[in-house]
Amino acid sequence: MLPNKVRLKKEKDFKRVLGSKNGGFSSDFTLKKAPNGLSFSRFGFLISAKVSSKAVERNRLKRQVAALVAGRQKEIKAGWDVVLIFRKTLIKQKGRQIGEKIRELFKKNQLDA
Repeated sequence: MLPNKVRLKKEKDFKRVLGSKNGGFSSDFTLKKAPNGLSFSRFGFLISAKVSSKAVERNRLKRQVAALVAGRQKEIKAGWDVVLIFRKTLIKQKGRQIGEKIRELFKKNQLDA
């Protein structure tokens, strides 16, 4: 689980990151990033009801991805606010596959330390 200090919570932070032109995408995620001027990176997750109509599935995915990001936190560059937007294809993925997709996406967007 991600510690409170590394979570994006405020709407203004989400809007700032989503308005940024930095980021990338894969078949399962869209990643947006913006510099935050802090000595650590913060993360937020967005998942629409269009991905799954069941809140249980959406929450499970968010928890799963948050745990994967928390496990990689030492390998991620400091000083960024990152928002991961989930896509519908993610529902069919297993934990290991999701972890690989996140690793590839972070590497592609130069977030690996």
